Amino acid sequence: MTVAKQTRVLKDVPVWITEHDDPSGLLPGSKDSSFVRSCNFSFGEMQNHGWTRTGVATITVELIDEKALIANKVESLNVQLRQVRADAEVRCNRILEQISKLQALEFTA
Repeated sequence: MTVAKQTRVLKDVPVWITEHDDPSGLLPGSKDSSFVRSCNFSFGEMQNHGWTRTGVATITVELIDEKALIANKVESLNVQLRQVRADAEVRCNRILEQISKLQALEFTA
């Protein structure tokens, strides 16, 4: 039996605003929908962090195919690799600079 791949997933997710967000756009009769930009979607209990639950959103996720998913993951890993290499290069340069300074002291003494 062949199982069809699911390409679209719908899920209800709690919607939260932080203590820094203005809730006025959420009041009945408000025509301001700009509050949506500051909404956070989390299954976690966020009241402990000072957030206010404002409702539930139905999120639709369009899944990409496996080939694209793998390519995206490889690219993400390459970005991480470049960052690790850059950080290591900075650390190596600091160490080399310290060595150079110590060697310079050796010749002046």
